[in-house]
Amino acid sequence: MKGALVGLVAPETSVEKLFFEVVKDEGLEEGRLVEVQIGKRLVTYQLVNGLTKEEIVQQKNTHGFARAQAQKIGEWDTATRRFKLVKWLPEPNAPVFLKSTADFTPASSAVGHFPGTDYPVSIKNIDELVTHNTAIIGILGIGKSMLAIELVERMLSAGIKTICIDLTSQYATELAPYYDSTSETAALAELKAIGAAGKSQVKQNVEDGGSRKEFANVVAREISEFLNPANSAKLKIFNPTQFEVWRQDSRPFNNTASMASLSPAEITQIISEATLDATAAQGMTNKARVCLVYEEAHSLVPEWNSAVAEGDQTASNGSARAILQGRKYGLGCLLITQRTANVTKTILNQCNTIFAMR
Repeated sequence: MKGALVGLVAPETSVEKLFFEVVKDEGLEEGRLVEVQIGKRLVTYQLVNGLTKEEIVQQKNTHGFARAQAQKIGEWDTATRRFKLVKWLPEPNAPVFLKSTADFTPASSAVGHFPGTDYPVSIKNIDELVTHNTAIIGILGIGKSMLAIELVERMLSAGIKTICIDLTSQYATELAPYYDSTSETAALAELKAIGAAGKSQVKQNVEDGGSRKEFANVVAREISEFLNPANSAKLKIFNPTQFEVWRQDSRPFNNTASMASLSPAEITQIISEATLDATAAQGMTNKARVCLVYEEAHSLVPEWNSAVAEGDQTASNGSARAILQGRKYGLGCLLITQRTANVTKTILNQCNTIFAMR
């Protein structure tokens, strides 16, 4: 049954965009759904913009009116509870109706619903959400992390292991039912001890100095054990700011050498590359095996012109390579950020699903 008449199809309407002259604006607002007939199909659009217009009626007399713009979503299929693609446009002056439903029944597969309707926004395929990469973007405090945690729970329930690189220390609390804090605390303590001890480990071979190499080896061992199909553990969490890892930057002189601590981006590279190696060792697959969650991604995988510490550009490229190569092994990422301009576009451009929160 059609809703209330709100307008008539206007000129400049295309296959993807609907423009209509508003005849009744009650209930109209950005985000609401409207419907219009295309052939025998009732097709749904979402309002994205509106503006006032003025036209000359007779000589110098003018007539003002409002014109709305909507983006095509498709034809609702009740059987599959999804929108189907419609590849044509409505007739000029066809009536436009506001879609409104008083009753809303939450669906377990949904992550939200269209405003004022019972149309859910669902995850089509949890495996592709991982292997084809996902990004959540939006300003501070808008709910990015809560949505990310919701998606991670769905991944874990589907048997997809998750490695969270989290600067906020929020995931261990929110995902406590899936997190073995006892064993993970012991593993993190070992990594912290290895990293801190590296400040005094000066070697003749610069590559062997510091604690980076040993730290990377232990991270690789832990991730390999975690991703072993025989291991029932589902969730692993790293906070790069908790680790003090050292890299020797110069050849030794009088048993001393220049040392530099690794940045969060460099530690993220170690974790990302270790995850790729562990999944590659298990062979290729079409199913998702593991998801890397980059919380506060602008600090973990920065764009080259946003890198702060020396070596962050190289580290960001290393993490990006792991994501680019990981799909065929079942590895993907969930990227959360406030600043898309400051995140490496090599990963962001590979995100087939984007939640843009406003």
